[in-house]
Amino acid sequence: MGTLLLQDFFVGIPILDLITSPMTLMFLQFSLKQYVVILLVPMTTFLAIVCIEASRIGTKPTTEYEAANAVAIFQLIGYALVGVLVYISCVLSVRSDNRLQKAQFSLYRTLKSQSIEFSDDAAFRGYRVALEKNRATLRQTTNKATDSTKTTTTYGHIVAESESGNAD
Repeated sequence: MGTLLLQDFFVGIPILDLITSPMTLMFLQFSLKQYVVILLVPMTTFLAIVCIEASRIGTKPTTEYEAANAVAIFQLIGYALVGVLVYISCVLSVRSDNRLQKAQFSLYRTLKSQSIEFSDDAAFRGYRVALEKNRATLRQTTNKATDSTKTTTTYGHIVAESESGNAD
């Protein structure tokens, strides 16, 4: 019983930590290259522990521990399969996340440039509308000026205006 607890402490817990480390590292949002380089350390440690345990299982006498050996072999194969699947799925997940981030950034840049272009166009249209209003106002005052003559006389602070109409 004591050897099983000791084996669990020195093999089970590190394997569990090494299996969960890729998922923990995913939260740090590394690029794919950085993630793979960082993941090499726990992955090689995981493979080393699995290989060391596989070599230990092979050296145990098979007559006394035949059932325990079979359970240990299946447990080790399960650890190896879970570890390989977790590492591969995490790397693929980081790759797809990086692609998504690049696509979102491209979309952001496109929308930002279109927004700038549209705001410049709107500002130019506002300038054009102001010019059209000024031209219309100028035409109206020009038409009124041809119809009547306006005279402004200033006496101190008082402004006096008189209009004389052209009777045609």
